[in-house]
Amino acid sequence: MNRDYSGRVVPAQANRGFTLIELLVVIAIIAILAAILFPVFAQAREKARQSSCLSNQKQLANAMMLYVQDYDETFPLAIGIQGANWNHLAYYFAPPDWSTSISAAAAARSASVWPNSVETYVKSDGVHDCPSADYTDYYEIVGLPKSTMAPGKRTYRIAQVYNGLLNMANPSIIKNPAIIPALWEGYGKSAEEGFSQVNPVLRCTEASAANGTCVFVPRKTGCSPTVNGETSTWFGFDQPAWVHGKGMNISYADGHVKWLNMSSGPSPATIAQVANYPFSIIDASGFPQGMYGDQNSCHRYWFSPDREQ
Repeated sequence: MNRDYSGRVVPAQANRGFTLIELLVVIAIIAILAAILFPVFAQAREKARQSSCLSNQKQLANAMMLYVQDYDETFPLAIGIQGANWNHLAYYFAPPDWSTSISAAAAARSASVWPNSVETYVKSDGVHDCPSADYTDYYEIVGLPKSTMAPGKRTYRIAQVYNGLLNMANPSIIKNPAIIPALWEGYGKSAEEGFSQVNPVLRCTEASAANGTCVFVPRKTGCSPTVNGETSTWFGFDQPAWVHGKGMNISYADGHVKWLNMSSGPSPATIAQVANYPFSIIDASGFPQGMYGDQNSCHRYWFSPDREQ
């Protein structure tokens, strides 16, 4: 028998602790609750990131619309002239002079490409960023280590890709701007720091480079990737299309933005069937297996300014 300080009898079981089985049951219950709740918390966090990135894209879309108004109804440059030709494979630096090793010619070439040309209209270069993106360090690839960072400079962390078919495009050639992507999360779950890219891109002829133009040419009956030298190309993904949940944020040529579900879609037989779906096939891991091109393969249909539906 146990007695308290006053001498009263205290039942022995009142001091009994948890048994091993009881502890194991409690641990099992906690583990089950964690397994249920952690995915919910992760989804809620990703939803918040999706909203943050959508807000950033809206600011960039507004900046692009202001640029178009100020620059004679012309969309920003997607690529620049290198030497005598338009070069879509060159690295375009963002900002154009973040490294002491960037030549004056390369800086000048990069200054007019889209992330730098719209920078005047945004309050912070942070709008290019996305908290869900995993950034790839491309410094060493192009021979510009971080040790070459110019005093007082920084690099833009760019998670969006510009539709290269809008390169210097006049809005008048866009038949339905509400469905033509302008900026989209084309890097998938990766992003770049200090550089910008476009996708798809225009490959322009030497003749078009000579007269200073590299613009979208509407699709023609019977045209092919070798006719007129004016084609677009698709470099593909190294990351899944799923960025936020199972979708991605997109801003359109009319300035509106939205999140687009990329987890499933039709197996298109006609152009009309892909009106709101950019990729013909996405596998179970979220990797695009191909983009739906137009009938004559002149331009990628989903990004083409002359797309009507």
